[in-house]
Amino acid sequence: MSAIDFKPGPKEWDTATEAYARLREPLTLPYGLDTLEALRLRHGERLLDLATGTGGVALAAARQGAKVVAVDWSPGMVGFLDARAKKEGCEDVSARVMDGQNLELPAAHFDAACSVFGIMFFPDHRAGLAELLRVLKPGGRLGITVWASPSRMGHLGVWEQAAHRICYPHAPQFARPSAWLQMDTPEGLRHEMEAVGFRDVSVTRIAHRWNVPSARWFIENFDASQVLSESPESRERIRESVLAQLDDEYGDGPFALTAHAHIGVATR
Repeated sequence: MSAIDFKPGPKEWDTATEAYARLREPLTLPYGLDTLEALRLRHGERLLDLATGTGGVALAAARQGAKVVAVDWSPGMVGFLDARAKKEGCEDVSARVMDGQNLELPAAHFDAACSVFGIMFFPDHRAGLAELLRVLKPGGRLGITVWASPSRMGHLGVWEQAAHRICYPHAPQFARPSAWLQMDTPEGLRHEMEAVGFRDVSVTRIAHRWNVPSARWFIENFDASQVLSESPESRERIRESVLAQLDDEYGDGPFALTAHAHIGVATR
């Protein structure tokens, strides 16, 4: 049995907005802060945050003094960020609904740009990279952050291991977008950035530990069994196996999982 394909569109992200802010942003934001540090933003610079999601990176950049345009194709995500920025009294974030593969933005306009776990989900990631090249000023800097393979992401790897134990003679794989598959290694990310014309590309491996309240909380809030099996019975067995593994390793208290990613930095 093949894994269920994963092709989220704007509607899927819209429905996940509040859960993403509550559950996913604490996991992803440390990598975004690493990306901003790698870009070495200067006060007053214009930054494009492509596929901003719920806006944690955009708000962090504005707090550092950047003038941020944050775009996402999900109206729900953009609306959420806009409300956050207004609540904080942050006037340096402009949140806009936009297709990252066809940006309605002027050429050679931004000093820097980033996409933190965003462009890796684009149907046409090279179109997105080409658009980033177009809107950056000559010498402008780009930071792209991409997850490594699921086996190197603690919060996904445990699910693959359980599915292998329970369901299949061969280890199943998470169905992933082509962009992620092509950029989940430093060599692949460098190649894709250079292919559209970026220069001076360097890629850094990074990892962060994510604190989880308990094994039960993890099962209830990060259930990945549905993308590894179409069978309700198999999904339940996978969940039971993950819970047993985490209980055995960490007990019933808090624990940490490590996830690896790559940051590619380049200039136009």
